[in-house]
Amino acid sequence: MKIHLNNTGEFISQAFDNFCTFIGIDIKHHVAHIHIQNGLAKSFTKRLQLIVKPLFMKLKLPIFVWGYTILHVASLVRIKSSAYHKYFSL
Repeated sequence: MKIHLNNTGEFISQAFDNFCTFIGIDIKHHVAHIHIQNGLAKSFTKRLQLIVKPLFMKLKLPIFVWGYTILHVASLVRIKSSAYHKYFSL
């Protein structure tokens, strides 16, 4: 799995990079504030936040599970059926 980050500071830490490497996620840091490179990353990050924040508020989850929740929601978003999937769309 790969994560494309917009390199503006939200996810720049050695601990985050080490964690992602440990669980097998390849991280790509693009040039900050260049819309062509980071538009998709920004869009995907916003989409994840719109799903995760209400989930946290509803379930009253502790803050230490934030990373696991983001990974879980990202995997659900990636496998979600859509109109583009011929055999899996409803």
